[in-house]
Amino acid sequence: MDATDALKRRMWRQALALTGGPEPAARVVESVLRVQPRLQRLAEHQRNRLVVQHSREVTASDAESAVGYLGLDGTRAGLVTALRTLAPQQREAWVLAELEGYDTIPAARAMDCSRTAMSRFLEEANDSLTSLMGEDYAPAIEGVRAAIDRADAEPSMAEVDRRHARTRARQRLWVGVRFGVGFVLMAWVLWAAVDLMNRPEPEMEPAPGAIGPRPEPAPEERERLRRMQEQAEGEPAGREIER
Repeated sequence: MDATDALKRRMWRQALALTGGPEPAARVVESVLRVQPRLQRLAEHQRNRLVVQHSREVTASDAESAVGYLGLDGTRAGLVTALRTLAPQQREAWVLAELEGYDTIPAARAMDCSRTAMSRFLEEANDSLTSLMGEDYAPAIEGVRAAIDRADAEPSMAEVDRRHARTRARQRLWVGVRFGVGFVLMAWVLWAAVDLMNRPEPEMEPAPGAIGPRPEPAPEERERLRRMQEQAEGEPAGREIER
């Protein structure tokens, strides 16, 4: 088992304590992997925060299912049943502090709340569980912790790995499709630009009624115009002599 597999199993057990069932816990781990598949890049408090946040988004198992899966009886079953009656943030504070053994600051960072709020949630959880269970409360904690540590993560991890592999394959396929479409569009734009540059400029036809260039006169007409111009130039000089 490599370091990533060990981290996934640890997160699964943490999610199991929060949600009460192997299937919800597996969905939590799968959701975390979609956010960050390289778990070793995350600090411990970041992994804890992701587990807590995604545990809030799944449907938790009922108390009976949780007790049956963990194989609990007596006071330990009573504690798990009592945990299901707590408010979500009270249960999160209790799991992080009592089962996981985190101090107030790391537990508060995992819950994304202040130390004061974390302490209040934990105190409310302990008060509620003590009132429900009485003297049986403290001895049952170790039994629940041991049951969660003994829980077999392998079936859930195998399913998580299969789902994650399918998700990664779909992501790679989508990236390939986007790259292919982008390449085709770029090639089409380039071809259109080259084709436009190589096209000959069309001859412009004059608009209706527009005055176009004057046609070249015939040789006879040119000669007649030349004589007329000579006569026009010679008339002023002749008139001046006559005076």
